[in-house]
Amino acid sequence: MPVDNAAQVEVPTPRPCFIAATGRPLFVWHHAPPSHLRRGAGVVLCQPLGYEYMSAYRSWRILATRLAALGFDVLRVDYDGTGDSDGDYDDPDRVGAWLRSIDCAIDEARTLSGSSVVALIGLRAGAMLALQAAAARGGVDRLVLWSPFLSGRAYLREVKAFAALTRDDHACDDADECSAINASGHPLTAETAAALGGWSIDAVTTRPAPEVLVVDRDDGTVDSKLESHLIALGSQLTRVRPEGTGEMFTLPHAAKVPDRAVDEITAWFRD
Repeated sequence: MPVDNAAQVEVPTPRPCFIAATGRPLFVWHHAPPSHLRRGAGVVLCQPLGYEYMSAYRSWRILATRLAALGFDVLRVDYDGTGDSDGDYDDPDRVGAWLRSIDCAIDEARTLSGSSVVALIGLRAGAMLALQAAAARGGVDRLVLWSPFLSGRAYLREVKAFAALTRDDHACDDADECSAINASGHPLTAETAAALGGWSIDAVTTRPAPEVLVVDRDDGTVDSKLESHLIALGSQLTRVRPEGTGEMFTLPHAAKVPDRAVDEITAWFRD
């Protein structure tokens, strides 16, 4: 069994499994809590997209282990067409499928925990998706937005810039794939880019959660629009800016776990 070093709590080994989602398998890792610490609440981790998920993978796994040690049933979900889930990047309606993947993972977390209480944690583009999914359900109990984008256009600007730096002949196999936004072998079709680019924080008109934690990057500016928008919707918002998040998004083999950020998130859930 792995041990959460911060709390010195032995937790069960994570269990890989497939769950049914709109007719095809959706892959998740289930981090179960120790039986004597089980809180009866679930947490769904909504991963970043593409290359950033590779860089953040180890940090994502450690965060899940830490939350399981606190007593939560934690699910790390591979969206439809990503990771080990069924589907492909060029299937139609990718954004809709990713939101349905989160919705399915929420239902699974509630089943596993035996409770309707569930929280979402989204990182980067995953925060953008988690915010939309939470609002569409009429809200979840808690929501963490870690280094979120305030619009799909902001996300696409970064992806296009990264694609320009990492474009290689070996990164695509045919003309259609090369015509997409291809960031180091992680392509977005024109349809997917258009769907992402049409979203902004203003589209969220329902309170996504009573309590929201925003974890800002330490290597960028802080935009107050997200905070004011969520407060206007009735959310109680906590905002932190721990060191280390920027170092998580370097080359995967050199990426560092942002311990301060993980500590802030687990402390917020410990309450």
